[in-house]
Amino acid sequence: MFHAAMQAELHDAFQKSPFDKLSDEAAADVLPKALTALANWATAEQRVRLLRTVTAEGTRFPHIAAAYNAALTGRIIAPLKAFLDAWIDRGQIDRHDSEHSARQLVAIVMGQVQQHAIMTGSGLTREQLVTCARAGADLFLRGHAGTDQQAV
Repeated sequence: MFHAAMQAELHDAFQKSPFDKLSDEAAADVLPKALTALANWATAEQRVRLLRTVTAEGTRFPHIAAAYNAALTGRIIAPLKAFLDAWIDRGQIDRHDSEHSARQLVAIVMGQVQQHAIMTGSGLTREQLVTCARAGADLFLRGHAGTDQQAV
């Protein structure tokens, strides 16, 4: 029963990507919006609760942890990687391992906002989410500005 309930919860939680409504524009314009959408998505009560459960039960139910990781990879990391790849192709950011960067960006944003929600029992304000996302985007863009782009 736990397995079926967790599968349903995973399906619901990852049904939509936070990046679905973003357009493919310049990195400096889209990345802060993408990371803000990710921060909002990650702090929804359903996703915080799911992370808490997967973390607590991942050892006993490794297939649930693997399913969570697969969903995170497919619905969050892969779409972000696609943005990074497009920006690399256009010379907006330098050539590098975009999958690694997508994973790092996700970890930076989700780690900060979900840890706060789990540890304090409260979410961040909209302004705090935007600040976190902007800081992650600025850090990334400073490190990966393409040869024809200025770092932010």
